[in-house]
Amino acid sequence: MFLGTHEPKLDEKGRLILPAKFREELAKPKHYQAIREHLVRLGATLVDGMEADDAIAIKAQEGNYWICSIDKDLDQLEGWHYNFVKKEKYYVTHWQGLVSFYSQILTGDRIDNVVGLKGIGPVKAAKILQDCKTEKELYDACLKAYDGDEARVIENARLLWLLRTPQQVWSPPLSLQDLSGESSTQTTSASTASATPQRKKSRSKRG
Repeated sequence: MFLGTHEPKLDEKGRLILPAKFREELAKPKHYQAIREHLVRLGATLVDGMEADDAIAIKAQEGNYWICSIDKDLDQLEGWHYNFVKKEKYYVTHWQGLVSFYSQILTGDRIDNVVGLKGIGPVKAAKILQDCKTEKELYDACLKAYDGDEARVIENARLLWLLRTPQQVWSPPLSLQDLSGESSTQTTSASTASATPQRKKSRSKRG
């Protein structure tokens, strides 16, 4: 278990510096500190300089781990997941993880204050991405949906991407033409898979 040490910025009254509609639901619970200290006594790890879900994502790269969480952000991570509230376990493939990530670029994340496209939810995002066969095509589909606003797509991607290594900075995928001068585009081992992630019952994040 990982606990982040990041403290959000507060105004002079101790309120989160976020749009007013988010403040109440994001306020820390009354016994937040006591619960935190208890979890540390139980063996939870405090991480400094990153969010807990980034720490989970980095640790997950070592393999042989289950990601136990109710946080849908972690669905961009390949591997076995377990949702302990729904008591549901499922496997996320590399391709499904990519689709989940690019879907979030389109929908945004209200809890993390990442603004997506107006009127785009998971269903519409799936339709936008459904014919994509490579990561480059996923990126291009998002770029098209944002009317070519690459700066906004990259900003959302970097806010939503979970680190796989410390200090990692997400960058747009390159086509094989960019890499080798040839005309073909990047392919993936999941090139024939549907863009809609299909969970394998037998799920969490942020690391």
